[in-house]
Amino acid sequence: MNNLGARIYGFAAIMMGAAGFIWGELATGWLPLPATGRTALADALSALLLAGGALINWRQRWGAGLLAAVFGFGFAVVDGPALAMHLGQFGYWESAAEPLALAMAGLVAFASAGETPASQRFARIGCIGFALCLFVFGAAHFVYAAYTASLVPAWLPPNQMFWVYATGAAAIAAGLAILCGILDAWAARLLAAMYIVFGALVHAPLLWAKPADHFRWVEFIVNLALIGAAWIVADRLAARETMA
Repeated sequence: MNNLGARIYGFAAIMMGAAGFIWGELATGWLPLPATGRTALADALSALLLAGGALINWRQRWGAGLLAAVFGFGFAVVDGPALAMHLGQFGYWESAAEPLALAMAGLVAFASAGETPASQRFARIGCIGFALCLFVFGAAHFVYAAYTASLVPAWLPPNQMFWVYATGAAAIAAGLAILCGILDAWAARLLAAMYIVFGALVHAPLLWAKPADHFRWVEFIVNLALIGAAWIVADRLAARETMA
């Protein structure tokens, strides 16, 4: 189980890179790339995702650093500026939170590969940044409650809307736990488990039904990346408790 979160995160990055070459679009929640040089930029970022995803299994520090830089680039150049111009529109918050959360997880994985005072600060920044993104992910369940309910299997008791609100509240609670340091490692573990359930009950069946649909691949891959991201954060928080 050692570094399993980083391996899942890396595998998801490889899938993102492959999907980028197949569809000519990045398989993330990023907003559309600029029209000028769009194909070249998508190919370059896809290649870096493939490289970082493979490298993280060989040299975690290098691979995680590369992936953190790629996702950070997506936030800083594509989604962050768009968010700054549309602060009142929630969709931009959600689009920006996805690459930012993945960048923060990469930063945590990078820092966890070597213990120095600087790496401890990077890990703390990464955990805080990831936790803040969870507030956006949780809020999305309430903002887009009707759409989210349509994704919940109808056979789950007591009803679809219950699970929309319960899982949204769970994401927010996990963010609070990580920020406050109260049962934070457990919260991150349960968050990873929740994303695993999402993958099994929601994203995998949707992808199976329409395997050629790019959007469904995007949703499946990003959820897989978030499983790895939550696991990375959980491992870091658990290690910190052990060292303390």
